[in-house]
Amino acid sequence: MKDQIKLLAILFLLTFSAQLYAQKKLSLNYYSDEVLNKIQVTTIQKATIKDIRSELDLKLSEIKNDLDLSTENRASKNREAYNTAYSKYNAVLSNDQQAIVRKLLFEIQVENVKNGFGTFHESAHFKKRMEIFKNDPLSKGGIIFLGNSITEQGDWKNLFPDKNVFNRGIGGDNTYGVLARLDEVISSKPEKIFLMIGINDLGSRQWETSVILDNYNKIVDKIKKGSPKTKLYVQSILPLNDNILKGGTYKNKADTIIKLNKVLKSIGNSKCAGFVDLYSIFHTGDTVLNARYTKDGIHLLPDGYLIWKEFLEKNKYL
Repeated sequence: MKDQIKLLAILFLLTFSAQLYAQKKLSLNYYSDEVLNKIQVTTIQKATIKDIRSELDLKLSEIKNDLDLSTENRASKNREAYNTAYSKYNAVLSNDQQAIVRKLLFEIQVENVKNGFGTFHESAHFKKRMEIFKNDPLSKGGIIFLGNSITEQGDWKNLFPDKNVFNRGIGGDNTYGVLARLDEVISSKPEKIFLMIGINDLGSRQWETSVILDNYNKIVDKIKKGSPKTKLYVQSILPLNDNILKGGTYKNKADTIIKLNKVLKSIGNSKCAGFVDLYSIFHTGDTVLNARYTKDGIHLLPDGYLIWKEFLEKNKYL
């Protein structure tokens, strides 16, 4: 009997240890020898990449030691440093090598999702916006614009002064972030939700469309279950303008955006109240965001939001 108890205890410990190992959050070290060997870098490439990493470490150290920076500015400068290093890193690699890195990243993301880890970072700006939301609580039956910085920068209350409109956009947010903060939105039982999310998933995060679409379906299903009478509109991801864009990770996404919007259209029309095709009204006919409506290649100028408003009204969405 004692031996059986001892054996059961050993089996439990082994199982528990295996679960802990399985649930360990994984990450990709772009600069590690393991990754560099997998993508078969040349000696020159390896030396250049090591220099990029050294520059990044130095820049991060300077930011850390700058005591005059606020928490938000420090986070912003850190993101900028990482994005700059990643752009330089990609520039060193061939297309085939970049594809292998993306595959490695995708495999890690799938494993993390399977083990219950959402790829979501609660940034300083995210926390600040959530505090603002607490002071501007949602009322029952409102109209909510939900998304990232493109949504956040819309002055929706003034654009629709006769509507009970709320802005739930957060700069830098992605599909995981929206999933993490849906409870507040659902609990207000809104009349309508206008959802636009995904460009940061493609750009700064470099996620595969399968991960993004899986999250979209989770967002839609959670809203439908928690507030079934809410009319949820899936809005298309907007085109980008590579000629103006500064962030290298956001460039060359035109074909991916078109493919992603095609599936989002299907989700919007089959599972939701509809699909709002804003992409078509903002590109110049060649998959490029019209420079008339943007100053940085991704965000909209005030005239762009007026076009957005007129489109929603003309097509009876609002």
